[in-house]
Parts: sequence; C-alpha cells; structure tokens
Amino acid sequence: MKKITAFIFTLGLSASYAFASDIGCSVCEEEWRECTMQNGDRSPFCIGSYKNCLKVCEIGA
Repeated sequence: MKKITAFIFTLGLSASYAFASDIGCSVCEEEWRECTMQNGDRSPFCIGSYKNCLKVCEIGA
C-alpha cells in the first residue's frame, strides 16, 4: 500500500513541479506535510521529493 501511495504522491508532485513557479514554493511545503503524514517524518522519499520540489521552485523563480 505504501508503494501505491508513494507512486500517487510522485505523480501529484510531478504535476506540482509544472506549475510551482506560478504559485510559489508553498506547494512544496504542502506536499511535504502530506507525504510525512503518510510515510513518517524521516522518510527518505519525502525528504528527496521535498528537496527536488525546492530545486524546481528555485529554477522557476
């Protein structure tokens, strides 16, 4: 079940990357909160996804 959740989260995060520059970096924090609620606070998946989101956000800024 966690793999399915992670996959769905990744799809959502990928879509978020596409418009992160338009709505600001707050989308990264929202995705981070959702991920940590589902996968735990120290999930490597959440940490990596959050860092990638911030990188994309900075590029788009």
